[in-house]
Amino acid sequence: KELLSEFLPDNAIGALKPWFAESQALLQKNNPKNPWYQRLVSKREGMALARPEINPRVLDTVYVALRDGDQLIIGHVKPDKSLNTRQVSPAGIVASNQTLYLLTYAADNEDDPYRGYALHRVNSAVRAYTPATVPDVQAFQEYVQDEFNEFFLEDFDDEIKLVADFHPHTQRKMLEYGLS
Repeated sequence: KELLSEFLPDNAIGALKPWFAESQALLQKNNPKNPWYQRLVSKREGMALARPEINPRVLDTVYVALRDGDQLIIGHVKPDKSLNTRQVSPAGIVASNQTLYLLTYAADNEDDPYRGYALHRVNSAVRAYTPATVPDVQAFQEYVQDEFNEFFLEDFDDEIKLVADFHPHTQRKMLEYGLS
């Protein structure tokens, strides 16, 4: 439920509550002497980052436009605090770590048709009631899997030397697991 609540609208989570409750009841009924499912635990390691706040009206508008296949007119605050307004075709929403991104698609830009907007930086969204041009679902999913946030894997011209000093407990964990 927690994972889904990161990127589904509140009304969808509300609609799923009976299913969550039914699943929990079924697990308890079928496993009264060995509640093995209670031994499946997710724990975040390292520094917990606060999830950025997203305007709920913006998110609702994005979901409706995505569902109905409409373009959006969004107001997006750039990192330098300047405001950019543009009409976009929403291709999907990507949850990456603590951030939700609106991924848009521009078929006329053959070199790089996708563009991502951090949803916490989108301060306005209005449906344009113009049909959106989007790739099929498989192409969208392949892009997210293969290319979204690939800048982390790019080769850099300048070498970056990073020195980190870890607590002994963390050092032991890193010797055991290493960096991914």
